[in-house]
Amino acid sequence: MTENVHNTARTCGKCNRHNYRIKQSRTARKVISGNNITNCISYCQTGYKRRFGGVDILVNNAGISHIGLLEDMTIDEWNRIIGVNLTSVFSASKLALPHMIRQKSGKILNISSIWGNVGASCEVAYSACKGGINSFTRALAKELAPSNIQVNAI
Repeated sequence: MTENVHNTARTCGKCNRHNYRIKQSRTARKVISGNNITNCISYCQTGYKRRFGGVDILVNNAGISHIGLLEDMTIDEWNRIIGVNLTSVFSASKLALPHMIRQKSGKILNISSIWGNVGASCEVAYSACKGGINSFTRALAKELAPSNIQVNAI
């Protein structure tokens, strides 16, 4: 089996046409606008599927944080962090699964944090997302084991 490895951060530059601005930083590209990252992931997946047939290995590595007190956080900040950190994991996984299930193999790697287990002061939303990723990973691993698809978090 040839494994197709896809770096969504690089490809998502095409999403500029769909009002998703990508900001280049020294370490990574960050989606800085676009309330629904699902459209960006779907757009990238469509082009990738046409070119390679599907995703064999998915690494969910999007993450942002808000450092500060929960009482000072707005609902928009909360929703943005949940959207980028947790909803993107759901969306990317959901889009990659049909190909993986059809071929009865695949790997999903979710990037988590120790804060998902123990929580971090002044990073409530980030900690909640990473805890959600940990539970999502365990549940999805059980769901996909019969299809020989491994789901892990580091």
